[in-house]
Amino acid sequence: MSEESRIPTKRVSVNHVYPESLETKVPNHFVIQHDEETFTLSFFEIRQPIILEGNNSEKLAQLEALTEVDAKCVARLVLTPSRMYNFIAAVQENFEKFESKTSFFDDAEESKNNESE
Repeated sequence: MSEESRIPTKRVSVNHVYPESLETKVPNHFVIQHDEETFTLSFFEIRQPIILEGNNSEKLAQLEALTEVDAKCVARLVLTPSRMYNFIAAVQENFEKFESKTSFFDDAEESKNNESE
């Protein structure tokens, strides 16, 4: 390719815009699927069923009769393998920063050990 036929490039900043209508969800269930060309990350919110009616034995019967709960998909991402690689690297880097600044997992492990004593 000759120097004249190259398409010029320029780096520009990215301005992250969060629309006011954007809802924040807290997913507690995830499904990750892939094929040869993409990764699909689905984020679900499972809400605990509400069982309020009756005495304790009636509530227990309602709980035992429960066979499934709905998992509402609140977001879905489709990534190419290279974007998935970058996504994993970004999450890992951010998580390592989190771990270095907090004792969250140390406290959780200590609490777990105290419960088993």
